[in-house]
Amino acid sequence: MSAEFSPTPSCGEPVGQASEEPPSLTEAQRASADAAQEALRLERRCRRERAARREAERLLEEKSSALYEANQRLATLNADLETVVAERTEALRDALAEAEAAKARSEREAMHDPLTGLPNRRYLRAAFEKMTGAARAEGKAMAALHLDLDRFKLINDTIGHAAGDHVLLHVGRVLSESAAGRAFVSRVGGDEFVLLMLFDGDLAEVTAFAESIVRDLSLPIPYGASQLRVCGSFGVAHARGDAINAGALLANADRALYLAKGRGRGVVAHYSGALEQAIRDRKALGDEIDDAIRSRAFEPFYQLRVDARTHEVRSVEALARWRHPDRGVLGPGAFIEIAEDHRVIHRIDDIILERALGDLAAWRAFGLDIPRISVNVSADRLSQSNLLERLKALALPASSVSFELLETIFLEQAAEADFQRLQALRDLGVALELDDFGSGHSSILSLTQVRPRTIKIDRRLVQGLGSVESSGVMVRAIVEIAAALQVRVVAEGVETGEQAALCAALGCDELQGFAICRPLPASALAARARDIQREPAAALGLEGAA
Repeated sequence: MSAEFSPTPSCGEPVGQASEEPPSLTEAQRASADAAQEALRLERRCRRERAARREAERLLEEKSSALYEANQRLATLNADLETVVAERTEALRDALAEAEAAKARSEREAMHDPLTGLPNRRYLRAAFEKMTGAARAEGKAMAALHLDLDRFKLINDTIGHAAGDHVLLHVGRVLSESAAGRAFVSRVGGDEFVLLMLFDGDLAEVTAFAESIVRDLSLPIPYGASQLRVCGSFGVAHARGDAINAGALLANADRALYLAKGRGRGVVAHYSGALEQAIRDRKALGDEIDDAIRSRAFEPFYQLRVDARTHEVRSVEALARWRHPDRGVLGPGAFIEIAEDHRVIHRIDDIILERALGDLAAWRAFGLDIPRISVNVSADRLSQSNLLERLKALALPASSVSFELLETIFLEQAAEADFQRLQALRDLGVALELDDFGSGHSSILSLTQVRPRTIKIDRRLVQGLGSVESSGVMVRAIVEIAAALQVRVVAEGVETGEQAALCAALGCDELQGFAICRPLPASALAARARDIQREPAAALGLEGAA
């Protein structure tokens, strides 16, 4: 019989006896067990929370450290940024300041002359508007004074632009000092300046102001070891009230200046109604001079020069004349100033020289012995760059031509290049003569610089002989100086036999003047020369005084 299988009994249980139900727990025990379980759960939860808190604190510490480092880096970046911003701000401030300065410089340059620093033409227009308002408000008149420098071109051409700039700076200073508190000064170009001034209506005030500037400008200007000389002429126009108009006032001042230049140097001329006709006449004459140059209506007239003791013919001087179709033969006084203004005087010099050389060749071909011919040459002609080439092309007869320097003030301002040009003329066989010696333009120094063959005593000294004691003293002194330097002396302007005799007694070498020969055209000159050659003793006093 099979036995029934039974699980192995637990310890303490008798084998073969069935297990009994565990005794039931009491409510208190169950509550205690539940509490224990809850406590366990709470403990576990606390442990988890503590672990989570520690993890959170760890993470927070890490984040805080990272945030601190980030804050530190940000602070550094902020400091760097502030430095950069400060530097950029300072650079921007400097750039703005430089831009403002550049703008101010640009505006100043746009309104001022770069050489003298004076207001320019643009500034003049602005000042004109402002001063016009002031003149009308105060019931005053306005004057425009247009200044042009005399002989400035001569300085520029013969000495150089550095000397010209030196003169312009000097003139700018003179004008600024003279006009301080009285007038507005501007440079409008080249050697031209315009001044504006308000006045009560008495033109004598304006004239006196302009004349004082003219006097100041006429003083010598130191330049290195030498001195420069210029002068100025003023054209003045004025208006009052509603008649003040910039265009008209400046144009009228320019017209007045044109007239002033025609009257000579250092002149103050006022615009007036009568001035218009004079200006038109002067301009028409300038146009006629241009036409006369083209048609070669200029020709030489001649004066003989004779030996002071033997009365033999020594040379002839060629004098420019204009054969005008309506007014007849005109002397230099009728056209020289205008020709200089038109810058054509050198062209007239060319015509006279060429025709004189032709006449000299014709005289010699007919057996008339004229040893030398003298031609007046302006400083403008001497400054021409092609002078030597033109002379070489003319094939000048050897030792037969003299150049008479008219503007001897040029010698006081000449540069080394000018003396080299004079030496080149001598090398071509051209002798040099100084005109009007003793008139105040020439100097003893010029004799050693130019080394002329001949000097011509100023006619005012010659005509004073016999009546003005100092004239004889001056003539004798000049003759003695010339003799020491081996320079010949011509007495110019001899009009009487008495003057001729006195000049010979004082040691002059040659005589020239109406007592010898009036200016004559080539054909008449030949006849006069032949008469003198036949009867040289009759050369003096035949034609009397002029």
